[in-house]
Amino acid sequence: MAYRVVADHIRTLSFAIADGASPEGSNWISSPNVIHDIYVWWLGNEGREYVLRRILRRAVRYGSEVLKAPEGFFSKLVKIVVEVMGDVFPELKQHEVRIGDIIAAEEASFGKTLVKGIEKFKKAAQDVQGRILSGQDAFILWDTYGFPLDLTQLMAEERGLIVDVEGFNNAMDEAREKSRSARNKQAGGAIVMDANATSALHRKGVSTTDDSFKFIWCWLLGDTCISTVHAYLGNRLGFSLSNIYDNARIIPDHESVIKAIYTGSEFVESVSAGDDVGIVLESTSFYAEQGGQ
Repeated sequence: MAYRVVADHIRTLSFAIADGASPEGSNWISSPNVIHDIYVWWLGNEGREYVLRRILRRAVRYGSEVLKAPEGFFSKLVKIVVEVMGDVFPELKQHEVRIGDIIAAEEASFGKTLVKGIEKFKKAAQDVQGRILSGQDAFILWDTYGFPLDLTQLMAEERGLIVDVEGFNNAMDEAREKSRSARNKQAGGAIVMDANATSALHRKGVSTTDDSFKFIWCWLLGDTCISTVHAYLGNRLGFSLSNIYDNARIIPDHESVIKAIYTGSEFVESVSAGDDVGIVLESTSFYAEQGGQ
């Protein structure tokens, strides 16, 4: 089975890279001369580049641990793929060097942590009580050693174990929150709402803040409040209203409703005195663009 896995994966990667994909990330280059049903299945939510990386790392692990293949064996198989299929698919011959270089670089990168990662997995597997490998161990293998979750699951299945996927996802979420908090600290204590936070608001049904009230204000001329529209029209019609701009600008009071409270890492229902938080308002008269107004 290990031979078939390695053969299938080197063929898949070679065709995909020849067609413009890469584990490192690149623009997709469509080619009508390459068999598309070989790789169309990986176009999922995680992105083709990451899936290619997972395919490569699974093959390298198989070759290294099961077949006892020497370091760097995988990229050398590109030549065999080109020799066998290059006449039918000339893109393989055209991009042979690029395919080999990309696979060699990724193989070398994973090779730096592969042995230690396997040792870490074996130790974690030995410490398992029952049949469940902890999600925290699976996360460490992913975060520290570059082992994709499906690779850890495969290794666990070989030993009759099951990975705690929910625990892995919880550890992943916790790491993301810590990363988010660290970014906020680096920003000088500013609370920054990232894409994940705004997505959470949309899921909760919180609408975008109505900031149209920022346009409602006027210039105070004596006891009269003259709007910017009237001042503009007065100047256009030749009236002497230039002294308006020497007077105070009046922004009426605006009441709003707090729709969400954000700590920088999570949304909360309430806070205590002294806590640093950001608030999401239903409406506002402030300029969200922070343009000096």
